[in-house]
Amino acid sequence: MIENFVALFTDEHITYVERTNRFFFVPDDVLSHEEKNGLKTLSIGLPLGEIKNTEFHPSLPLLSWIAEHSTHKVFITDKATWLFLCGRDVPKDAIIKTYVEYGLVLVQNKENENLGYGKITPKGIRNLLDRGDYLRRERKSSRTL
Repeated sequence: MIENFVALFTDEHITYVERTNRFFFVPDDVLSHEEKNGLKTLSIGLPLGEIKNTEFHPSLPLLSWIAEHSTHKVFITDKATWLFLCGRDVPKDAIIKTYVEYGLVLVQNKENENLGYGKITPKGIRNLLDRGDYLRRERKSSRTL
């Protein structure tokens, strides 16, 4: 599933290890050490995403890696950057430059830093995952304590 997601954006191949429906980037030297010593860790390396309910959910590190190898990007204004990082959708008039007319896109700020990803709609970009997601989840979980 991770290969299918990456292929939506680039022809590049990413090396990964799968552990219980989760995908991780593992440097070759760490992976060879694990294999040589017969280790079988459940979590190793940089998380790339996971499968939930038969659907692949990418991680922010995977989106950053893809952004380095892809032109499926949309660049947005500073104001829209703030809105996007707050979990909001991006209106069409806030798009500065795009290389894609439809489908999934990597959302970038003016400095070409990846903010997350979304889907182009007639109204703009629907936010699917952004860098502010982690902080919102942490804030939500701290309220329940």
